[in-house]
Amino acid sequence: MGSEESAGNKSKIAGATLGALGCLGIIGLVAALFFVPFLVVLIASAIAGDEANNASATCGAPAVESKEGSSTVNVPEEYQKLIKDASKEAGVPEQIIAAQIQAESNFNPDASSGVAHGIAQFTDETWAMYGNGGDVNNPADAIPALGRYMKKLKEIVQPQAKDDPDQLIRLTLAAYNAGPGNVEKYGGVPPFSETRDYIEKIMGASQMKFSADCKAVAWDGDLGPGEWTNPLPKGQFTSGFGGRNVPGLPSWAQQHVGVDLATGSGYGPQGTVIAPTDLKITGLYEKDGCLLGTTTAKPHFRLAFCHMDDYQVKAGQKIKKGTVLGRESNHAGSVGAQVISHLHFEIHKPGEDYTGSNFNPYDGSAINPEPILKEKGAWPGQ
Repeated sequence: MGSEESAGNKSKIAGATLGALGCLGIIGLVAALFFVPFLVVLIASAIAGDEANNASATCGAPAVESKEGSSTVNVPEEYQKLIKDASKEAGVPEQIIAAQIQAESNFNPDASSGVAHGIAQFTDETWAMYGNGGDVNNPADAIPALGRYMKKLKEIVQPQAKDDPDQLIRLTLAAYNAGPGNVEKYGGVPPFSETRDYIEKIMGASQMKFSADCKAVAWDGDLGPGEWTNPLPKGQFTSGFGGRNVPGLPSWAQQHVGVDLATGSGYGPQGTVIAPTDLKITGLYEKDGCLLGTTTAKPHFRLAFCHMDDYQVKAGQKIKKGTVLGRESNHAGSVGAQVISHLHFEIHKPGEDYTGSNFNPYDGSAINPEPILKEKGAWPGQ
């Protein structure tokens, strides 16, 4: 933590959970028929793994009571006030601080990687600057130091984040993982898979493990009125948002900018895709079977439903929640390889409507759909 070296030197940080198939699949390396039985097993393993991960989350748990009163994060009592104070010092949500500590040490004050030490995993160099002469293995010293360090990193990356509070948190986390010099060098989040995985891990855990009210911190704003519905009824979650390392995919596709849902393990048309909320249909990106729309309610998120087989609506239509959009399938022309049928679902920050000709999933506006769908009651199984 706190070094200017590449993120590869921090291999101790776990990557974001990787679905076995991902948005674009792994077929194309050898004949598709040879892989069918193997892929069926992979889908089952991916679903089982995701269910196990979801079962361990504490999202929605009641606030923890302590001598200091009710806490907004689910952490051991002895760390509640320290995390609250560090959050105030840094100017970032308590859930982010809690998720960082878990990722760095799993709340172990004596953790050590050989290079970094303590509950917040400070390097000797960074501790000398922010430890204020304290003991790196004492949480009472290390957690306040984390708050001071995050505050400084936030100040450094503020010019690049501009007025985007979500981007400010992401760039601060990027600076924490890869060093502020790399954020400045690349003009944003560095192209290190480890750093990108770290950001998504922290942003996801901040809601799913540490939020007492299940509120997402990845979107600093109102999610709009009303609940949504699952865009793929009877579909199951197969792959998450964030970095991955799927053999056979081009490097750009290793950063997964949506979530995948699937009703089975076949090819061609499968389950029915519906509008999760009221939408204005804005266009098509036919190369990858993507139907594009913008939510009619504020904040006017832009949505993409990709790998579809057919479209039951047209650009310009305004449709209601539950309207049939088409069927999930396996159209993925950008990759040049056959994939298992599934729905790849993206949520993008408000902006100019995607019409198809201007659709760019990697323009930096993609938001992890999982926390939003869960908060809106539209996640598979809810």
